[in-house]
Amino acid sequence: MYALLLKAYLYCSIKIDTSYSNSDIMILRSLFTFCCLLLLQAQLNAATFDDIYEVLQEKCTDALLADDATGNLDLNGTAQEVYDALVGVTPDNESAQEKKWQWVKPGAPYKSLLLFKLDNGIIEDEDGVLDATMGEAITTLTNIELETIRQWIFFGCPGPGQTDAALLNAVNWAEEYYLDGGLAGIPRPPAPDPGEGYQIHLGPIFMDANEEREYVLRQKADFDGETEVNRMDVIMNQQSHHFILNEVTGSGGNQPEDGLIGVNFFNVTDVLFEKSLGVWQYSDDIRLPAGTAYTWDENTMLQLDYHIKNYSLTGVLPADVYLNIYTQPNGTAAKEMKSELLVYLDLDWEVPADGVPHTYTDFINNSNQWNIWMLSSHTHKLGTDFDIFRQTSGGGIGEQIYEGFYNYEEGYDVGYYDWEHPANRYFEPYMILEPGDGLVQQATYLNSGDEPVGFGLTTDDEMFISIMQYYSGEEIPYVEVGNLQDNYCIQTGSVELALTPEGGVLEGPGISGNTFNPAEAGLGDHVVTYTYEDVVGYYYVDVVETPEVPVINNEGGFLSVSDDYNYYQWYLDGTALYGANNYYVSAPTSGLYEVVVARDAGCDVTSEWTYVVLEGVEDVTDNTSGFHLAPNPFTAETQITYALNNSSTVSLSVVDLTGRTIATLANQEVQNGMMNYQIGEDLAAGIYMVHLTVDGETQVRKLIKQQ
Repeated sequence: MYALLLKAYLYCSIKIDTSYSNSDIMILRSLFTFCCLLLLQAQLNAATFDDIYEVLQEKCTDALLADDATGNLDLNGTAQEVYDALVGVTPDNESAQEKKWQWVKPGAPYKSLLLFKLDNGIIEDEDGVLDATMGEAITTLTNIELETIRQWIFFGCPGPGQTDAALLNAVNWAEEYYLDGGLAGIPRPPAPDPGEGYQIHLGPIFMDANEEREYVLRQKADFDGETEVNRMDVIMNQQSHHFILNEVTGSGGNQPEDGLIGVNFFNVTDVLFEKSLGVWQYSDDIRLPAGTAYTWDENTMLQLDYHIKNYSLTGVLPADVYLNIYTQPNGTAAKEMKSELLVYLDLDWEVPADGVPHTYTDFINNSNQWNIWMLSSHTHKLGTDFDIFRQTSGGGIGEQIYEGFYNYEEGYDVGYYDWEHPANRYFEPYMILEPGDGLVQQATYLNSGDEPVGFGLTTDDEMFISIMQYYSGEEIPYVEVGNLQDNYCIQTGSVELALTPEGGVLEGPGISGNTFNPAEAGLGDHVVTYTYEDVVGYYYVDVVETPEVPVINNEGGFLSVSDDYNYYQWYLDGTALYGANNYYVSAPTSGLYEVVVARDAGCDVTSEWTYVVLEGVEDVTDNTSGFHLAPNPFTAETQITYALNNSSTVSLSVVDLTGRTIATLANQEVQNGMMNYQIGEDLAAGIYMVHLTVDGETQVRKLIKQQ
């Protein structure tokens, strides 16, 4: 039913091969929307703000009234009166007003003063941390109560008596997470320094085991006037399917301005056909070439589209995406960079369920000159190859310019198409596509299931999309300082910089000829520019103190260092431990451990080695033999085997590097003989320890799950 409604709605929205009048189209769109609301109505069974109102009355009213920093806030009154006093109301506090905060800003919890006034410590150190004029936080709320308020703000602040199915799901899953635990989230990355840009945080969005959702959040760009954006760094969970940043141009009509909503079959066109600014299928730092930028102002409405699938079968996932936006002075860019999704829009397209590869071809025409900087691709799990070509002068398939099997970053043929992490190809200098030349995108799919699969929103459906970043019109030189880092330790010696093209003008503190000396520049933020034929490359460089060398504390295999660094990576016998990026780690096995730490990227130090011997972890016991994991690294066929000489009490479990039990495979009396077990295929990528305990004696084996 959903697939049929989606196809019909798309026909009505983009008007392909239909004979409907405009009035017919509006009636049909309203009908589809009404049907969707009826389908959701059964899930709407609670009034979330009424619950929040009770918490505020019980725990917060007197404390907030006694706080001078609360200004005009009065939480006495009915639920509707309290709602009206909070939502969309600017506080009587100059600091909050300068930040453009409200008491509660729908869709923007980190611009809502109430959330920080009630923070009990679970809100990360966002840029919205309270300053001295805002008073102290009131920390009487439980984690679940505070999280309910955060999720309520994210989902647009429905009022008293109103309900929202997606919000209720999020609150229920958050409650499960805080009561029972779940998958590890990602720590907040450092935000741009003041004057360099700012950070947008979407999350945490709580996802139940094996759930899949796509959400959209709209919020205005945080600028006082026209601003050039030259870099966007996205950090998100590994379970993320994609993150798309769009600029809302007014074409979308079904989404509210404020608040998080789910993407579904009756608003997908509003998501796909806005002005694209960038697409991330994994965490990546996009730095636009010199002479180009996106141009935004205070009225620019950003649309954040986040698609997540929780592959775990047992644990709730707190999904986050952080977007660091960096700027350069107005007038620096000669060209506006554009990002475009080239979507294959044959609505009758389906991949047959016949177990045979099927290749589809789509011709794309350009009326203006495209100066292409980046090409990438996007399918779902049936995609087995993706290639992009130039069109020939006669409109045929010409030179291949993108190969889905190729890893362009490291320069080798992978041998398969990684649909979850497809390659990005950057053209430096730009690839020029004259008007009328055009592109050809070609994708291959293999469907061995029971049903044909067509276009849709989940990973069980399919898509056929190329991703392109380019600028239009006359070509400008490609200008770059290739090896200039964002951060340097002040003790670092002079660095010779790679200039493209050579012969331009390099300027800035610590610059001499084509070298940069951090000590001569001095501590702090510096601006370095490289100018070639009026194209200016604009770079921020931060010179920092080298951090002190950390000292590892070892308490029975629990290793820790100081928690005041911003970056951690633990190593065992010279190999990085996957996911071991906190100030502590539970040693999975005996061996030599060290940790690399940093307070700023590009300026790290390494601890001394520490040798760890774990007591009670042996390789041989009197009653067992043949304890093996194979194949290892993990595949769907991996088996755990061991032999018992006598009937024994056996415990068999899989543990991650934080010491959390991922799966318990046995905990019982077991007869003698050969035993084998399999682990579920939903195991996330990482390093695990398999613990086998027989009559109180433990053996441990390392298990690796690759991406």
